[in-house]
Order: sequence, then structure tokens, then C-alpha cells
Amino acid sequence: MALHKVISWNAAARLLSLLFNFLVVLAVSRSLGPILKGETTIWITTIFIGVFASNIVGGLSLVNFLKRNEESSVFTATYIWSLFSCLIFAFIACTFLHRNFAFGLHIFFLTFLSSLFSFHQTALLSKSRFRAFNFVFFLQPFVLWTVLFVLLYLFQYKTFNAFVIALYSSFVASYFISLMMLLKSEKITFSFSFNKFKAMLANGFPFQAAELLQLLHLRLYFFLLAGFNEGGLYNLGIYSVGISILESVWVFPRSVATINFAATAKNPSAANTLRWLRLSLLCSFIALLLIFSVPTELYALVFGDGFLYVKYAVKYLFPGIGLYVIVLVLGSHLMAEEKYKAMSVIHSTGIAVSLLLCRIWIPHYEMSGAGLAATVSFAAAAAMILVYFLKIEKFSLSDLIPKWSDFKF
Repeated sequence: MALHKVISWNAAARLLSLLFNFLVVLAVSRSLGPILKGETTIWITTIFIGVFASNIVGGLSLVNFLKRNEESSVFTATYIWSLFSCLIFAFIACTFLHRNFAFGLHIFFLTFLSSLFSFHQTALLSKSRFRAFNFVFFLQPFVLWTVLFVLLYLFQYKTFNAFVIALYSSFVASYFISLMMLLKSEKITFSFSFNKFKAMLANGFPFQAAELLQLLHLRLYFFLLAGFNEGGLYNLGIYSVGISILESVWVFPRSVATINFAATAKNPSAANTLRWLRLSLLCSFIALLLIFSVPTELYALVFGDGFLYVKYAVKYLFPGIGLYVIVLVLGSHLMAEEKYKAMSVIHSTGIAVSLLLCRIWIPHYEMSGAGLAATVSFAAAAAMILVYFLKIEKFSLSDLIPKWSDFKF
């Protein structure tokens, strides 16, 4: 299948995923309110950070590892690593967030299920099974919304536990269905080699360290905003809705990044990466204009009166969302070429900028301060990765100008 068709189908899967995630946000916002919406954001963000840590062995780095070890069975090593890493992460999360044992237990099970599901997705991607990969991609948010809808609206069970039950249902279903799809084409051998495990760690640690830094770069200010004062969860509940809307702009760029990563790992082409970057920037710019043109009254109508000014709460983040497209697309190329140290430096710089500016601006400007700090940190990362990429690949800034040939496939 041609690359542009693969990207198009993946973008369609991401749009479906976005739709169901939007419906989840809508259901939680209208049924549970801003404070519990903020609590759901803490749970989801914590789980994702745990999955990123677990994916040191079972994450996207396996695409590069399996390229050099086609016959290697990685199931046993990945499952064992996920079990222990999720246990350790749950303990750290409880300590850092000052939560009780029940929270830690939930985080462990949910993170463990999600990390195994993520591993199955990566295995499908590494084998170029794009249809199966796309299907399981939107499966989890679909099940999450379906169960949540039944609990909140059919059974009128409007408590936070409804969200927890829906999370478990979505991750359990996604795990078993993705496993069955993988077993259709893979002969699984549950053997363990310590040397192979060390090789997977050596391959995965620098990759996932860079990915984890990226996640912290994107989400660190969530925790800073939530922990600022007693109204932190309320602010985060409103702010996270704005983030969900704005990050819909990344549907196409993220599809490009995912497929370009797999393609670059097999056949690197900086020119193709730049072409997809130009198209991604153009699509993102148009999407941001459309989102900004939506009247505030529509947000209140859709999400509830508490979210009337959600667009203005994240107004300073609009430029940052557009600039971060550069990091997403160019980062996929550099990660596929195993430029892990460079990506770690770029994201570490962004985190440092975000941490410093959040400490200064959130106390004075709250949500606006968080958005502005994120935009400055995204801009710094975008500038660094752009200069680095253009230098090593010997291109210039003029190569970012869209061309008519970009639209011919």
C-alpha cells in the first residue's frame, strides 16, 4: 500500500479515536462536572506516564529492534518487564501524588493492561499490519465511551466509579482483541533469554527515555496547574477540555509521525519527511483557525455552563500547538534514525523552560499562565529540532515553503 494511503487510513482511525475521546470528555464534563473532570485527567495522565515507562522494552523501539532481530520472541521479556515496571511506577505515583493504596492498585492494573495493549500495537506496526493496527487504535476509546454511556445515561450511575469501570472495560477488551489479532499471523514462543532481554533494554531505554521526556514536556504543566491551589482541579478540568479540543489539530501530524517512523526505519528519506511536515503544518494552521472561530456559546452548549470560556482559557496555547507539529514530524524521523540523545536534549530543554515559566506565571495568571508557558517551551523545542534537522540533512528554511508537488501522489 502506498505511503499516502497508509497515512490516510491511520488519520481516519485517529479521527474515530478523537471522536470517541471527545464523547468521553463530553460525557464526563456534563455528568460529573469540572472537578471530577480534573480528577479523570490526573488518572489518564498518570496511566500514560506509566505506560511510557513500561514501554522501555515493549514500545515503539521494538520497530528498530525487530528490524535487526526478525525471529526473536519478545513476548516473555516484555510481559515480565511490564509487570515489574508497573508495580514500581504505581508506588512512585502514590508517593508523588500523595494518594492512598486503592489509587495505587488501580493505577497498577490499568497501567499494566495498557502497556501490554501498547506492546501488541507495536508488534502489529512492526509487521506492517496497518489495518489491524488502525482497528485496535480506536478500539479502546470506543469501548471506553460505550461503557461510560451505558453507566452514566442508561443506569444513571453518575459517579467517578463509572469512569473507573469504563477504563477497566476498555483496557481489558483492547488487550484481548489485540492479542487475538496478533496471534493470527504470529507464532508466539514464550521463551526467555537474559541476553536478549539486555539487548532489548539497551535498545529501548534511550528511545523510551526520549519519549518519556516528550510526554512530560506535553503534560508536566497539568500537574503544576492542578497542584497550585485548592481550585487547581477545577481549573484543570476546564483546561483539559481546551487541550482535548486543541490537540485534535494533531490528528494528521500524529498519523504522519507514526507511519513516517516505520517508513524511515526501513528506508530513510529526509525529503519525504519535509514534504509531510509541510502538509502537516498547513493542515494544522487551517484546523487552528477553524477552532478559534467557534463562538464561546457553543462550548457552553456542548460541555455545560462551567466551560463557557474554555477557548479563552487556552488562548495562549494556540501558537504552541501549531509549532509543536514540527517536533512531532521531524522527531519521528530522528527517532527512526536512533538520534535518541538529540531528542532527549530537545525535550529536556522544553521541560526546563516549561517548569521555570509555570512557576512564574501560573501563580499570577493560572490557566493563561500555563498555556503561555507551554507555548514558549514548545517554540523552544521546535526551534532546536528544526535547526538540528536542517543542519544534519543539509536543507534550508526555504524547504519549509509548501510546493504544488506536495499535493501530487
